[in-house]
Amino acid sequence: MSDNMTKRAKEYMNADFVYEDYKNLAEAQKIADVEDVTAISERLIKQNMEAYKELAK
Repeated sequence: MSDNMTKRAKEYMNADFVYEDYKNLAEAQKIADVEDVTAISERLIKQNMEAYKELAK
């Protein structure tokens, strides 16, 4: 392979790695968002349960 072709092949490989890293980062962000929503929901459910117990007294 010529030097030019080798350089181009390396550029394509780098671009592919960068894309995969970006996809992994985006997926990690989605998971973090879901975990945040879940944590907030659990906290609100707990607070509501405590409030209902107080109101029931």
